[in-house]
Amino acid sequence: MDNPDPEKYIPVPIIGFGEVRWRMKCQEQETKLHQAFLDRVAEDIAELQRRHITTVAKITEYRHKFLELEHRVLQVCPTLFIVFLYVRPYLTINT
Repeated sequence: MDNPDPEKYIPVPIIGFGEVRWRMKCQEQETKLHQAFLDRVAEDIAELQRRHITTVAKITEYRHKFLELEHRVLQVCPTLFIVFLYVRPYLTINT
């Protein structure tokens, strides 16, 4: 009997059809557990992909909003500079 890893695997002889059926049921049950885990992982991946798409959309929206605000600030800055130059002498207190 070839044992791929004698330190981890213990050979168990199967005697009779009942033991073969029992081993098959155990393997089917283990396969179902693995499949359930894979299904959960697939759901998690799908949820992460949905969240990623939403996040990318929000980033695009915020980038657009930032550019609009930046443009507005750049439009207001020259006006504020001119107003500051003309109003500043009147803001000083002469005592």
